Amino acid sequence: MAAPARPALSARAAKLVNASGADFLAELDEAEVREILLQVLVGENVRESTEHLTRMKIQIVAADIFRLLLDGQRLDSGFVESLTGHAVELRKDSHLPKDIKWLQNWVLGLTDKGVQNILRDDADALQRFATDLVESNASVAEELNEQYGVPGLQLVDLDGQVVPVDWALLVQAVTMIASAGLTLRGSDKSKFGKLFEKLVLGSLLTILGFRQVDVGEADSPEMVFWLSERAAKRESDATLIFEEGRGIRFDIGFIGRGNPEIILDKCTRFENDPALAGVEYEMTTIIICDRIGKNSKIIKQARAIGADVVQMCDAYWPYQVAQAIQHRFPEYDHDILHCKSDKCGEVLADYLDCLRIDELLRFVSESDEGEAEE
Repeated sequence: MAAPARPALSARAAKLVNASGADFLAELDEAEVREILLQVLVGENVRESTEHLTRMKIQIVAADIFRLLLDGQRLDSGFVESLTGHAVELRKDSHLPKDIKWLQNWVLGLTDKGVQNILRDDADALQRFATDLVESNASVAEELNEQYGVPGLQLVDLDGQVVPVDWALLVQAVTMIASAGLTLRGSDKSKFGKLFEKLVLGSLLTILGFRQVDVGEADSPEMVFWLSERAAKRESDATLIFEEGRGIRFDIGFIGRGNPEIILDKCTRFENDPALAGVEYEMTTIIICDRIGKNSKIIKQARAIGADVVQMCDAYWPYQVAQAIQHRFPEYDHDILHCKSDKCGEVLADYLDCLRIDELLRFVSESDEGEAEE
């Protein structure tokens, strides 16, 4: 019996691949969201809270890829050799569902970025790449046979049928699983990053006494903010209006010490005096990042151009944000500015208990999410 011409992931694996940040939020109750937000607000890394989810997804998808190869090999001894040809044909369809498109990428040992950067979305280049891959995989399998011998491995499926496992299958499995890991980890990094950037920033500005409104639609332009405004040049993650004519643009990102140039770029990306609803505003910038290097000059460079950089790895970084707001607007005041550092977490927890998490979740779930890969 011939193998199906269009191998696919199982329903469970496909669901994991296609899951959005909103799907993840739907599985959490408000208490769990509050706990994750509090952890971030007291300096813990949000990626520690989501790493187990990414790891589990990679493990399940990897097992499913191996299952797919075994099923195909059981039905057709030439299944592994035919996979790249199927992938090339399917990749010509630009409207494939994400799980099907990514699976074809993985067959070729690629991610979406690999298709863009290595193949430049060129169909002829794709065919050449696939031909080279088949030859390369066959060469590696032959070398492994010579070095280690033919694998004496046979698997018995649930129906009791024996499936021989050779080096060609194992090389293809490694190729696909490695690419799947890169794709899924990069996708989750972007997805969870954007998801929690909005949740953290929205909850923090609400805690600090500002009211969330729709973009640019404040009925009273005082002590309000809105999230994700696309300005004339670049996108800011939040715009805070202290009073008519004065405000702050915020940019938040879980950016580590290895990307200082991104942080400095964020400091200079916004116009200082934009017009909002016909009113000229004096705007400054606050950048919130994960952490910067110990000897980095970014903070000093940012202050030289009138911006502030706050690191989320600091235990009570919301206090620093409140200080930065007060520095710009001396009349601003908040409880967090008067509490001892060891009590800051308790103050934040009390404010989080009163926060309308459902409203924040509704906004984030309805907003667009990135699909970037590493």
